[in-house]
Amino acid sequence: MIALYLRLSMADGDLGRDGKDESNSIEHQRAILRDYVRRKDDISGEIEEYIDDGYSGTNFNRPAFKNMLEDMKRGRINTVLTKDLSRLGRNYIEVGDYMDQIFPRLGVRYIAVNSNYDSNNYIGSTSGLDMSFMNLVNSLYSKDLSKKYRSAVETRWKNGKSTSGRTPLGYMRDPNNRGCWLIEPEGCGIVRKIYEMVNEGLDLKGITERLNEEGVPTPGQYRESIGDVKTVSRKVTDREWLWDTNKVRKVLQTYEYTGALVQQKMKTIIVGSGSRRTVPEDERFVTENHHEPIVTMAEYEKGQNLFRKSQKGPIVNSCKYPLGFITYCGNCGLSLVYVENANGTFMKCRHKEMVGSASECPETLYPTELIDSAVMSALKTQMFELELLKIKLSSPRPDKSNTSQSSKVENEIRSLQVEKTRAYEAYAEGRLSKNEYLTKRDRIKKRLERLAEKKAETVFPGGTNSDMCDKADQLAALMKELSSGREISQEMIDAFIEKVYVHDINHIEVVFKFGNLLEQMAEAAGKETIA
Repeated sequence: MIALYLRLSMADGDLGRDGKDESNSIEHQRAILRDYVRRKDDISGEIEEYIDDGYSGTNFNRPAFKNMLEDMKRGRINTVLTKDLSRLGRNYIEVGDYMDQIFPRLGVRYIAVNSNYDSNNYIGSTSGLDMSFMNLVNSLYSKDLSKKYRSAVETRWKNGKSTSGRTPLGYMRDPNNRGCWLIEPEGCGIVRKIYEMVNEGLDLKGITERLNEEGVPTPGQYRESIGDVKTVSRKVTDREWLWDTNKVRKVLQTYEYTGALVQQKMKTIIVGSGSRRTVPEDERFVTENHHEPIVTMAEYEKGQNLFRKSQKGPIVNSCKYPLGFITYCGNCGLSLVYVENANGTFMKCRHKEMVGSASECPETLYPTELIDSAVMSALKTQMFELELLKIKLSSPRPDKSNTSQSSKVENEIRSLQVEKTRAYEAYAEGRLSKNEYLTKRDRIKKRLERLAEKKAETVFPGGTNSDMCDKADQLAALMKELSSGREISQEMIDAFIEKVYVHDINHIEVVFKFGNLLEQMAEAAGKETIA
C-alpha cells in the first residue's frame, strides 16, 4: 500500500489570509503527491492518506503519523510519500533516524517529492550530507519561528491580553474583545457556592460531600452541558464522575477569581518537546484588575488557609509491585493504590476517600497474591486458546473450488503484468500517446489491485491465516522463555498484559496486548467452520 502523509502545523493555520502562501495546505500537498504517484511507473498499489491537520513538526507525537507507523510495522505499507522533508518533521535528528534507520528496517521506501529525495537512491548508505543539512535548516527554522511566536505572545501578556485557550469556570470570553473576560452567571454560581461553604467552616471533604449530595455539576460536566467542549478528557467512569477534593482544591487555588489575569503557569522546556515545567509564581505574568472578580482577596486567602491545613494523601503507587501501575478499579476506572501493612501487601481504590459517600467504589483491600494468581491463570488460559486456534487454522483443508479460483486469478495477474509492460514499450516507441498510455496503465493498475484483494480472499492456509499462526508461535515461544516459575514477572507483564481491572474479590478482568490477534484468529476459525 502507498501512504500519503500530509501535515499542516498550527503555524500554517491562517493559510489563505492576508496573502499568505498556500503551498503547504492539505489540498496542495494532496494534489502534488497524487500527481507524483500517477506519473511514476515504479509506484503502484492502493493509496491511503494519513493527515495530521494542526500538528507541529518539531516532534512525532501526532495521531495520524502514529497510525501510519503501526501500519508499517504490520507490513501494510511499502511506500511513504510527503511533499517535502519538512512535512515529515522539523527535528533534524529524529527525521534522520526515520530516513536512515526506521524506514529501511521496516522495508519502507520513503519519497519527499519537492526535496528530490527517494530512499531507493540511497540503498546501503545513509541519506547523505545534503539531506542532513536540509533537515538541520528545517529544525532551525522551526526554533526561530517558535521564538518569534513566543515574543509576540509575551507582548500580549504584558499588555494584559489573555491568550489562554480556556477561561476558568465562572468566566467567558468577551465576544467583542477576545482578550478580555466576562462573568458567566451559572459557572460563577458554582464558584460562589464553594466559597460560601468555606465561610461556613467546612473543610475540603465536607465541601466535596455537600457538592455531590446537592448534585452540583463538576467543572467538566458543566462545560459539556453548555457546549464549551465536545468531550472532556477524563479517566473516571460516567457514574463516578463526581466532585473530589482535588477539584475543590483547584477552584480554591485559582487566583483569577480575585479579578487578576495569570499567564505562563506552565512552560515548554525544549521546542518540540512534550515536557513542560511549572513556572514559579514570581516569574508568571500577572495583570491585576483585568476582569470583574468573583471573590474578594480576603475570601481567597481564607480558601488558601483551608487547603494549607489539610494533609495530603500518601504517594500513589510508590511501590515495587510489578502490576501496581496497570491495575485499575473496575467501578471508577482509576488506578488502584499500593498499600503495605502488618498483614501483607494490597491494592486499594482511594476514589471513595476523595469524593465521599456518593461514590460506589468499594474500599476493599485486594491482596497482591490474589491479583497475581488471577492474572497468571488468565494468561495461561489465553495462551492455551491461542494454541488451539493455531492448530485449527493450520490444519490442511483442501478446497478444489478455492484452488481453481486462485489459479485463474494468478493467470489473469500474469497476463495483466505482461500487458502493462507492452503498453510501456508501445509508449516508448511512439506507438501510443502519453494520454493513451496513462489511461491504459491506470486501468491495468486498478484491475491488479482488485485481483490482489481477490487472491487474498481465496488463498488458504496462506496469507493472513499464516501470518496469525506465525504470531501465535512467537507468543508461545516468548511465554515459554519468560515463565520460569509460578510468579508473574515484570518481563511477562511488559510482553503480554495491557491492563488489569479489579471489580471485586471474585471478578478480576485482564486486558491482553495480543487481544486483537485472539479475536482475529477466532473469527477466521469461525469462518472455516462455516465453510
